[in-house]
Amino acid sequence: MNIKSHYTKVIVLVVALIVLGVSTTYAFYSTSIKGEAGETSLGSAKLNVTTNLESAGAINNPKLKLVSSAEQAEKVSFTVTNENTSTVSAKYYISLHDLTISSNLYSKDFQWDLSQDGTVKASGNFASATKTSDPVSSAAANAVTNAENLQLNTDALIIAPGKTDNLVFRIWLQNTDENQIALTNGSFSAKLYLEAVPQSTQEQAS
Repeated sequence: MNIKSHYTKVIVLVVALIVLGVSTTYAFYSTSIKGEAGETSLGSAKLNVTTNLESAGAINNPKLKLVSSAEQAEKVSFTVTNENTSTVSAKYYISLHDLTISSNLYSKDFQWDLSQDGTVKASGNFASATKTSDPVSSAAANAVTNAENLQLNTDALIIAPGKTDNLVFRIWLQNTDENQIALTNGSFSAKLYLEAVPQSTQEQAS
């Protein structure tokens, strides 16, 4: 069988789901020391971060093709907004939760990236994903397993009040010169997750 002339039967389902960080108000305190007496001044800030991930749609492709570049990848496009009502910048992270991956897709050829306003901020593959369960049904090469949550950006993305970021998550099977027959008949599913927290005044000053 020549894999180059066949679809790889991979089910890719990325559900755009928000668990935390949507229209949520945070309060935090900044402390400054004034004079030798050590007087402390406390201030509060409001953070209101929203996103359209819930309505951004999902990837659902039961016949994912091998592609030669990320530009041909399946993708989810969404926005993150720090509303005008916020009084502080936000730090936010995007991750994948509730991962199920067939054993044959723990591969360097199964790749992803995350871009912010056209610039790739994080990328990787699933070769190093950590299994949290044995195969659900059998020990076959394409048996389904569960995996740990995967944080996509380890460096926080920063967004100021009144600003909107355009995010794109892409996922694909990279075509190589190697024999990739092992990638066929796999499956994958996950949920995109957003978490936002206030950026402290100390972090903004550094």
